[in-house]
Amino acid sequence: MSSANWHWKQLDCSNFAKEYFKEKLVGLKINDELTIEELKECDGDVTLGQRKSKLVTIYDLKIVIEWTVGELRGRTHVPEVSHEAIDGLDEYVFDSSILNGKPDGKFDHIRNQVIPQTLKSIFDQFPVDLREKYASHVQVSSQSTTPSQPSTPAPEASAVKKTEKVEVPKKPVAQKGSLNTSTIKLEERYQISASELFDVLTNKQRVPMWTRAPAEIEPKVGANVVLFGGGVRGKVTDVEAEKKITMDWTLTGGKWPEGHKASLTIDLNQSDDSTAAEFILNGVPIGLEDDVQPSLEQYYIKPLKLLFGTVL
Repeated sequence: MSSANWHWKQLDCSNFAKEYFKEKLVGLKINDELTIEELKECDGDVTLGQRKSKLVTIYDLKIVIEWTVGELRGRTHVPEVSHEAIDGLDEYVFDSSILNGKPDGKFDHIRNQVIPQTLKSIFDQFPVDLREKYASHVQVSSQSTTPSQPSTPAPEASAVKKTEKVEVPKKPVAQKGSLNTSTIKLEERYQISASELFDVLTNKQRVPMWTRAPAEIEPKVGANVVLFGGGVRGKVTDVEAEKKITMDWTLTGGKWPEGHKASLTIDLNQSDDSTAAEFILNGVPIGLEDDVQPSLEQYYIKPLKLLFGTVL
């Protein structure tokens, strides 16, 4: 068996996002009736990467703006500006409220139509402009047979220290009753102790901090695992306290083959000031790597990064 290495190269474009939305939103006048006065918050992660020859945009932002209409001043909170909205997997939520003044008959129109329509068009354009600006910084030649050297990032974006390797069989010929599979490996370093990170990953009272949904899990062999509202299910198969946990890993729905089990191992290695976490997913059906790898980034690595920060 031989292996082919598909190199995942990516940029952290979070700073670009803040400047982008500040430029697009602040001072914007809509129909001579509403002016966006301030971008109060633009928090989250934005990553542009290339896997094989395909550009992949992954982002999850919280945006808060303040606006005026005559004597009325209001605020709109958009809790999740995400690539999932572009992909049709989620919808934007616009929460508008009055800060100063008394709402009149126009407020409902502004809250329900003017603001959502205006912001949605800007949000939808964001990934297009992001790819146009930074595509050349992450593209890797398909003719290269050795890992390419990272290019110098643009001023607003910095290279993210993560690696990912997929190993595939030389002849992925389907056999009756079996699947040809690959392995995805991701690594991130968090500013937290190994014991604390292990608890956040295995304590069902704390897991919702990063999954945003109730969880079923405990650090003992045979324990059931239910994460992301049932989107991931399995059983714990191996545990080494504060160092490692391995579990069966099955996606429900979508393209994932019914009944197929992968195996996710999370290895923790603590140093003086941080902990390296390696996510190793064995048994990914060949052909689904492009779907599963960004999902691991989005649902595991990035939420933990938001909680604890990373070491570059």
